[in-house]
Amino acid sequence: MYEVLFDVRPFGDIDEDTLAGRICEGERAKTQNMPPSIIELIECCWDADPSKRPSAEDLCKILNAWKNYVYDTQLHREIKAFELVKKNKKEANLYTDQDISTTSILSTSQLLLTRKSKLIDIKIPK
Repeated sequence: MYEVLFDVRPFGDIDEDTLAGRICEGERAKTQNMPPSIIELIECCWDADPSKRPSAEDLCKILNAWKNYVYDTQLHREIKAFELVKKNKKEANLYTDQDISTTSILSTSQLLLTRKSKLIDIKIPK
């Protein structure tokens, strides 16, 4: 979600091995200056319980609904304000290691569970 919204990897300057450990320790990209609706969706994607996370299909539906949402709404104003902040940060290249916040600590056994994942076939509606 973070990469889709910001057009940049949230931890682009950190190698994958270090990143995996830091995420298991509860680090997350900061969500400041984002619209509350988007923060809520991102935090759902970060849920420690995979069954509580939205599926790729659900995310696609939500994002398409937002995209097609009537422009004269609070969400639209929030998104426009967020896009301005995003543009300014990208131009100033302010995405650093400081754009990280810590949530809860996860055990290493939770990291190992992710290694048991399998490939899925996702059909994205056009």
